[in-house]
Amino acid sequence: LFSTFRAMLRASFCRAAAAASPFGNIPVLNLAEIRSAVASGGSKLFPVIDAAFGPTGPGAVWIVGDDDFSAKVRRLRTEFLPKAKELALQPDDVCARLADPDSIITGLAKGIEATDVAKTSFYYHPVGDEPGNHLPSHQGFDKFWHSPNRFPSDDEMPGFKEASREAAQFVVSTGHELAQLMELRLQQVEGYKKGSLSNATEMTPGANHKARLICYHPYNNEGERAKSKGMWGAAHLDTGSLTGLLPGVFIDENNNVVPNPDAHSGLYVVDRQGNEARVQPPAENDALLYQIGETLQIVSGGEMQATPHLIKGPEKADPTFPTRCAMAVFMQPHPMDELHIPSSITPEQMASRTADRFLPPEWPTMEFRVAEMRKQGLIGDDKPLTFGAHGAVTFSNLKAA
Repeated sequence: LFSTFRAMLRASFCRAAAAASPFGNIPVLNLAEIRSAVASGGSKLFPVIDAAFGPTGPGAVWIVGDDDFSAKVRRLRTEFLPKAKELALQPDDVCARLADPDSIITGLAKGIEATDVAKTSFYYHPVGDEPGNHLPSHQGFDKFWHSPNRFPSDDEMPGFKEASREAAQFVVSTGHELAQLMELRLQQVEGYKKGSLSNATEMTPGANHKARLICYHPYNNEGERAKSKGMWGAAHLDTGSLTGLLPGVFIDENNNVVPNPDAHSGLYVVDRQGNEARVQPPAENDALLYQIGETLQIVSGGEMQATPHLIKGPEKADPTFPTRCAMAVFMQPHPMDELHIPSSITPEQMASRTADRFLPPEWPTMEFRVAEMRKQGLIGDDKPLTFGAHGAVTFSNLKAA
């Protein structure tokens, strides 16, 4: 039955995708319009939400705002993002101290991922330095998720901690306003658990959010480029609820912000027909980009769907190529938080409605993961799915399906 349903969905999905706009043309929402729509019930912007996050959409939306909003985006991109390069070039002893031996998603990470040969990441909690001190009652301390922040000192990088907090909190607060609009749309889904998205995007010391400041280094030689298959970031899906992006900038050898010299490199999404499309920002670049992760795909019963995305590096290795600096903030539940699949469907039905046709080859399908969680006893009639269980099964089976 499920295979028949999925075949029908695949056929209708492909017909709809053929008529959709190219994914480079991601919908744009104005923050003032979002606030007005939320105050009046949201319905006037539901078509935009569906176009952005529905089964034939790109899984993303741009947010623009007034002059103050635009000025803040510009300032953070030109003044804060270049600090990613400065951080990556700190002395070895500083970099070693900033790395967390218990968690690859806290502090400085170099060479951890398969494609990290040309990437340095710095992870931190956007609100408090000790997230483990503010956990909800049902969530025990987990050193992988809740390790303390590891910022460089003010002597090493003056003002970095404050600038990092400002940037991440701006992304989270704007994302939460978007989430309130999306929440109203989700409440139209039969069986949706009210608050599943809006609660997961609140900006509190007890939230499980992670900011990631990223420095994409140029390839020194073709061997480095070949090792990562020309990808600064391999194709993947986010596992959380909502990801906010401060669009990247390019920094030359003199630490000046410069235009991207390679039209090939940058952020791409994969459409529902398997085509890669480069993400084109609105005019002036004074916008934040938000994309959804698989958690929201699950709790919406497939009504909203995540899209594979990737970062392509330059087409040729060149050590003088500008460094790309960007920031993502992952808004997500705690590992023990329940992912409430709509009560009107089963986990298998949710999985059959997801857009698994063109996942990255290493990424297990949702149907495979649901079956695996059943086999391991991680979900059942009296065992709700949790964010931690979903993540564990996903990442332990990256090449299994």
